[in-house]
Amino acid sequence: MNTAFAVVTAKDIEAFAELYALVYNAAPWNDGRSVPVAKERLRGLAAAPMFEALGAYQAGTGVGLVIGSGERLAQGWGCCTYERCLEHRPFKGLA
Repeated sequence: MNTAFAVVTAKDIEAFAELYALVYNAAPWNDGRSVPVAKERLRGLAAAPMFEALGAYQAGTGVGLVIGSGERLAQGWGCCTYERCLEHRPFKGLA
């Protein structure tokens, strides 16, 4: 299956809440997050200055997400990654 990547805006971040909750409710985290709590967490991250996010999509569905924001370092600006999640699917071999 082909995977497409696209920038995710703060306006669109909540579309990944179900995936985020699914990933972090599984081992090894077992967080027990509800989808509304996941939405709140994602909205909070998206409110950070210089927010950046990249989504991975398969068949139009979000299957992965990386979230970060700009951070001032001693020698200039860098990007700090805060969260990442990827839908887990069993490997079915090469077709």
